[in-house]
Amino acid sequence: MSNSDNQRKHAEKLLRMTIKIQETLQFSQHPDTTVASWAMMNLVSALAFSTLTDTPFSTRLEGNALTALCFRNSPIENVHSGLTSLGDNEMKGINVWSSRALTGALVLKEICFSLGADGEEFWQIGVIAYHEHYCLNWETTHEAPVDEE
Repeated sequence: MSNSDNQRKHAEKLLRMTIKIQETLQFSQHPDTTVASWAMMNLVSALAFSTLTDTPFSTRLEGNALTALCFRNSPIENVHSGLTSLGDNEMKGINVWSSRALTGALVLKEICFSLGADGEEFWQIGVIAYHEHYCLNWETTHEAPVDEE
């Protein structure tokens, strides 16, 4: 089987899992399924741009990806771009937004893992793809010092 055939089969498997997870979210009684669908959309978007490298999954990559998804790519961007200042009200809004986003991501992870090995694989590949897209130059070890500029 050629490499392109393998990639096609892998892409078809990811698409089937995407549909299965989305259906599970649709019929879930969990109160946070809307924000979990948002997290799903972000992972799938990252998958669309991913090269699907052989990057191994790690909890550190997962931490980076969740930080990017739920904090870095959040309303903090308005502060970063200079559109708003960072007062107490803005910080509260960013914290609430980030907490809701993280809740959605964790609900999505829970649903993925409830679907067995294919769901776990989908979560891990989605996290790696998101990390590749948004966290390419971030630290990936626990040993590196934190820059304090």
